[in-house]
Amino acid sequence: MSFSCKIVLSEYQKEDGMRQVLLQAIIDRKRAKVNLGFYVRADQFDKRRQCMKASHPNAKDYDTEFLTAIAKANSIASKYRLERKSLTADEFRKSFSDPSATMDLIKFITEELELKRPSIAENTYKQHNTLINRLRLFRKAIPFSHVSIEFIQKFRNYLKECKNMNSTIEKMLKILKQYISDARKKGINVADPFNVIKIKTFKSNRGSLSEEEVALMDQYFNKEDTPQRHKKILRYFLFSCYTGIRISDIPLIKWNNIHGDLLIFTPVKTKYKNLEVTIPLGPMDKKYLPAFRPGNVPIFNTYSAPKSNEYIKQVADVLKIKKRITYHTSRHTFGSIFAEGGNIVALQKMMGHGDIKTTMGYVHTSTKALRDAKKQRFG
Repeated sequence: MSFSCKIVLSEYQKEDGMRQVLLQAIIDRKRAKVNLGFYVRADQFDKRRQCMKASHPNAKDYDTEFLTAIAKANSIASKYRLERKSLTADEFRKSFSDPSATMDLIKFITEELELKRPSIAENTYKQHNTLINRLRLFRKAIPFSHVSIEFIQKFRNYLKECKNMNSTIEKMLKILKQYISDARKKGINVADPFNVIKIKTFKSNRGSLSEEEVALMDQYFNKEDTPQRHKKILRYFLFSCYTGIRISDIPLIKWNNIHGDLLIFTPVKTKYKNLEVTIPLGPMDKKYLPAFRPGNVPIFNTYSAPKSNEYIKQVADVLKIKKRITYHTSRHTFGSIFAEGGNIVALQKMMGHGDIKTTMGYVHTSTKALRDAKKQRFG
């Protein structure tokens, strides 16, 4: 692509001798003119040197405007060259007149994420960073003017080609939708393709253990010949089965979070919402607490999240539990077993759900409940 630009004056002259100042670009031998928004007299403009004559009282200010316009025009051309895209006269005029059209979506998200970082959880920060990395692999640069329905569809297809799970793809699009909304609120002229494209929802697989399987793990925990790595993971995994505590919170809860028979703490996921959770501790919960250590020290000695998941899967294999298990299974186990008791409001409070709809996801009729209901009716 060939490109050049210069400052010119319009051919039309007003009665007072003033002419419009234009930036003229030549793109592959085609001319595109943009009005810079001010007027000067032809005899005050040095056509050869592309600047105002020194005799003009505001010569320096005008010259600065000229240089800024030329730099902006060259920047637009460079961006299109780097992206190996053809630049038409119409696209040039649009990009020049609308600064947001040449702003980069990836750069905007990156800068916005850093502004949000102090007020979001670390896991949320990692998820948003994942979106940035996916976008960078998809395209090196994404001007806001390129954001469209077609762009979102192509990005969704790209994520599928990269073997991302459907739930992961829709999560990425949900985050992207949030940043496009943020850009629009900040006055950036960008289309909202999500007015047409709807984000799909996938019901999460709330895999949980039965009470019998929890009891089986408890027996294994108490056996003398159980490997120490399995005992260690089971201590806090089973504690979570009876309290619903996430793996992100287990390493952080401390002895001073226990007040009598109550565990009171603010979950990592909702710490910026100041959502405090209170969980009563019963005999089964306390059974897995290690020996008390005075001071503001963590209750549990834990493995990293990947190691915790690895070892709890090993335990499931040893016990021949044929389920897909991760540490988060303990939280689902607590929710599912507690929900059978019917006190959903209490469950919502203990699990720290901001929306009761999330808690309702644990309400289901178990096989045991079906058997009991039929037995009561038919004997």
